[in-house]
Amino acid sequence: MNNILKIISGFFIPLLIRPKKNIIIFTFDRNSFKFNTKALFEYALDKQQYEIKYIINNDLLRNSLKKEYGDHFITTNSYSDLKIISSARCWITDGGFPLKTPFNHKNRLLINLWHGIPLKKVGLKGYSGFGWLRVYLTLKMFSRHYSLFSSTSENLKSIYKDSFLIDDSVIKTFGQPRNDYLFNSVKKIEDFIDINGYKKAILYAPTWRSGIYGDDWEGEDTKFFPFDDFEQEKLDQYLDENKILLCLRPHHLQQLEIKDSKWIKDFSSDICNEVMDVINQFDLVITDYSSIYFDFLILNKPVLFLPYDLDEYINNVGLNFKFDEVTPGPKPKDQIEFITELDKLLFDSNYYNEERIEVNNYFNQVSSGNCKRIYNFIEKELR
Repeated sequence: MNNILKIISGFFIPLLIRPKKNIIIFTFDRNSFKFNTKALFEYALDKQQYEIKYIINNDLLRNSLKKEYGDHFITTNSYSDLKIISSARCWITDGGFPLKTPFNHKNRLLINLWHGIPLKKVGLKGYSGFGWLRVYLTLKMFSRHYSLFSSTSENLKSIYKDSFLIDDSVIKTFGQPRNDYLFNSVKKIEDFIDINGYKKAILYAPTWRSGIYGDDWEGEDTKFFPFDDFEQEKLDQYLDENKILLCLRPHHLQQLEIKDSKWIKDFSSDICNEVMDVINQFDLVITDYSSIYFDFLILNKPVLFLPYDLDEYINNVGLNFKFDEVTPGPKPKDQIEFITELDKLLFDSNYYNEERIEVNNYFNQVSSGNCKRIYNFIEKELR
């Protein structure tokens, strides 16, 4: 199906097909299988109560997932699958909905799980100019038909309301399904990389920057160790002396300039698709503006921040909170300070402990049982 026909079909087919109760469609970005929709999809699949479908347009990935999970994966590139999507009584997303159409949502459950606590501005608040108008029109097609927007805290209601143009009555503190993995994941780091003998494990997961600041930043990769005095040999020496594994998680489009060593390993999405499968195996998380640290705080484990371009990020992307007030961890400026702070965080459980608890209580009013909570809501609404 060519692009024009796909757009036209996806827009008008829902007008002709009445939603049915027994089909639930999951999607993130139509080409990824991760985050909250993945977690809730797996939970719903185990229940065997509804016909469950997940949208994956990438043929190789879709076929691979079918081998693992069964025939539960469809595409928006097929007329027959567009009919299935249009007939579904329930659409669940943590990004955008499967079809950009205004039709028949009155008879459908529209559920947005989103994919992280909004430290940075998201939705309508994250755009200006023509981009703002495009997002506004897209959001208006769905906003008045929302059935549920799942949040982790009552304190985030106003942000979600303004960002997605939804009524605060549909914003419920049901939590993020993926956070259930914090307590029930059985996977190990060793399932993804060949490593043994480490005593501590660190995940370094920064946000993706390329293109987000405009033309001047197009192609700019994240600087993993943004220190003028950075020497990998000295970092390797510290890691080796303490038997610490450091896993680097770049964006899948980024080329890592840091070389793999005995204790420093590439842990990108090509190696581990869903980091939440193993995040509870790590003793510390390093990040800058990625919301992954909010999830990690539920475990009351330490976080270190490297916001080396904070001013540019605030000016070009924007934050919903004052950065220093919601980031309970040190922010070293050079390699010597970086290693010192790592050591404190890893071997002193009281270091920044009170700050972590305070921030976690504000942002994570619910932490576990999220899949069950959301599934029970869907089950009740589909009766």
